[in-house]
Amino acid sequence: MDRIEIGLQSPGLDEEFWSNMRYLSQHCAGGRVGFCVASRYPLAELEKLAEEVGKPSPFCNVFSEFKLGALTEDEARTLLGAVSEPFSQDDTDWILEQSQCWPVLLQMLCKVRQSGGEDWRTVGLEEIEHLKATIE
Repeated sequence: MDRIEIGLQSPGLDEEFWSNMRYLSQHCAGGRVGFCVASRYPLAELEKLAEEVGKPSPFCNVFSEFKLGALTEDEARTLLGAVSEPFSQDDTDWILEQSQCWPVLLQMLCKVRQSGGEDWRTVGLEEIEHLKATIE
């Protein structure tokens, strides 16, 4: 689940939904169901948000919080090497430099690169700036 805070604010995902998600995570499929939840906010803030929007969800308290950092250059190169059509060395080096090996930026720049277009680098830099603006 990416950006779970948006889901918490969605009227269609009510308190019953979140309670059922908790139940699913703990009682179904013999422990073979798991969740990876991403958010820009710490777990304590998500729990507070759930309270504020009238969804005091027990779902949030089944998670552990891990702060992810940038990948190593080797890890980032391995990730870039897994794309269906490998990038040139020049494109790979540029993506690594611009992303600073942050996974979200690597993903974003790979998507822009794969979409093609002669101006993909300009588009990629614009998307990075847009992301920075939404975070700040």
